[in-house]
Parts: sequence; C-alpha cells; structure tokens
Amino acid sequence: MFPRHLSTCASVILLAAVMAVSCIQAEPISPPAPMQFKPTLTIATLTPSNQNVSVTVDTGATASYSSKVTVTKPPGMTLTVTLTASCAAGFPATVTPNSITFTQPGTIPITINVVVPAKARMISGTQVRVDAVATYIGGSAVASSAGSLGVKQYYDIGASVVVDKGSGNPQKFQIMVQNKGNGNDTISLDIVDRSALEKNGFRFDFTKTKLVDVQSDENVSVGLEVSYGVATPSGKKEIKVKVSSQNSTDGGGKAVSIEAPVNVDVGALGGGGAQTYMIVGLIIMVIFVVVILLVMYKKKKLGKAFKGRIIKIPQGPKGAAKNEGKKATSDEKKKPDENDNEEKEEEE
Repeated sequence: MFPRHLSTCASVILLAAVMAVSCIQAEPISPPAPMQFKPTLTIATLTPSNQNVSVTVDTGATASYSSKVTVTKPPGMTLTVTLTASCAAGFPATVTPNSITFTQPGTIPITINVVVPAKARMISGTQVRVDAVATYIGGSAVASSAGSLGVKQYYDIGASVVVDKGSGNPQKFQIMVQNKGNGNDTISLDIVDRSALEKNGFRFDFTKTKLVDVQSDENVSVGLEVSYGVATPSGKKEIKVKVSSQNSTDGGGKAVSIEAPVNVDVGALGGGGAQTYMIVGLIIMVIFVVVILLVMYKKKKLGKAFKGRIIKIPQGPKGAAKNEGKKATSDEKKKPDENDNEEKEEEE
C-alpha cells in the first residue's frame, strides 16, 4: 500500500488533467481567415490619341475621344468610380458616364468631349485628360489617361479706309488692316489693275506693302498716297486696294484676300499743282510772244508807209528858201523834158 500523502498528490494531478481535457474540447480552434487582395483601376489610352479640329470666326467644333475603364476586385466588394475630364487650353470638357458602380469586376466604355469655341486661337497641341478615382470600404484607387488636341489656323482679313487728304494732288489715305484670323499672319497690299491706272497717269505710294507676323485681332495702319498727271481723266475714280494673306489659301486654291475701295477726286489740282503752274506759264509765254510779233509787224508796216515822204518842219526864212530850192529841183527831176516829148512826136 502507498503512503497516504502520495495517493493524495496523484488524485490532484489526475483531476487537473481531466479538467484540462474538458476545456480543450469546449473551445475548438477556428481556421485562419483567407487574405483579402486590393482592387485595381485602369483607364485605356484615349482614341484617337491626337486630333486637330477646325473652327471659323462664326462656328466652333467638338473633339471626341473614347476610352475604357476596367476594375478588378475581390468578391463581395462594391466600388464606385468617379470620372472627370479637363483640357489644358481651358476649353470645356466632359466625360460620359461620369460615375460608375462596380459590383462585379468588369470594363465600361467612356466618351470624352471637348468643346472648342468659335474664333479659338490656333494651337498646335494641348493636353486632354481624364481622371478616375475608385472608392471602397477601407481604401481608394486612382487612374488617368491623356490625349492631344490641336486647333487649325484659319485666315480672315478686314480693311477700312480713312481719308487724310481727299483733294488736291497728291491725295492721302490711311488703310486700317485687321488680322481677323486665329493666328499670326503675313499680309500684303497692292492696287487692283495697277498697270492700267499708271498708264493713265496715276502714281501710288504705300508706306508698307507687306505686314509680317500680324497677330490675331491686331490692327495695323498703312499710309497710301495717290497722285495723278495732266493726262489723267477728270472726275471721281474708285481705286481698289487688294489686301491679301500670304500664308495660306482657301479650300479652292485662291489666296484669302479682300478689296478696299479708295475714292480719288481727279479734277482741278487744288490750285497748287505743279502741272497747273506749268500750263499757266506756257499760256503766258505764248501770249507774250504773240504780242511781240504783232508789235514788230506793226512797226514794219508803219515804216513802209512813211518811206519816201517828207515831213514838213516849220523853219525860218532861210530854211524855207532852201527847202523851196530842193523842192524845185525835185520837181524838175520828176517832170519830163518838153523838148524830149517834141522830138518823140516828130519821129512818129
């Protein structure tokens, strides 16, 4: 038999073992939870990636791009994707749809539109961008994609005429030239039918015949001086100034240009023209020569009339006797000899 104290220790140990086994069976160990993966968000490249639109002074344009939003996510998770579009040039941009809810992994198409207003400045390329943010419980994801947008240049010109001096010779005008296009332009000026007008005595002098790098909506003043000669037909004459863009042509192959009318009053040269003085001087010279010739002619005629005549001058008694003697001698020379006449009669 065991001693009493040993049997008591054994009983306690056995009781503790039984209690430990009972606790283990009452609380079983649960398996570890599976690991959760994060969702992903992507936006495909915009199509087209680069495009150019045309606008005019009156009409705008809309540039459209397409893309796709793709989401991967764990089962049972819900994602909400918010989309925004922007244009670096400041043009209004929208994306459709602008909000997408994903309950399952998938891909959704989207459309981005950029509105380019009329008269928009020429741009070689500006960025168009779409951004997406996906939110879910416990976090978020972001994605973006971008393309390029260009605005083509169009050409348009304006011109108006201001009169500086509308009478006399020369006459002066100011032509206000405006670049109404959406980009820098080089503009030239000339006279319509210039050769024919110059044959009629007109002369034209511009302060500038070419304007380089005129900015959009910029106004430039150009002086024009018109003069004419004696042979120029009188009256009012409309002369057209041709203002042309030298950088481009329209769709039909013609240079973009306009014609500004200039009204020239061809008549009396304002009382101060050089031609007037010349004509008046010639007339005076001709009159002077005619008067001289008439005077000379009269003098010659009077000389013949007085030739052979004796002008009687009152004198004293001696002078009178001498004159009487000279007169008698002269009369004897003029009177035929009577003897000579008698001889002629006898011979007959």
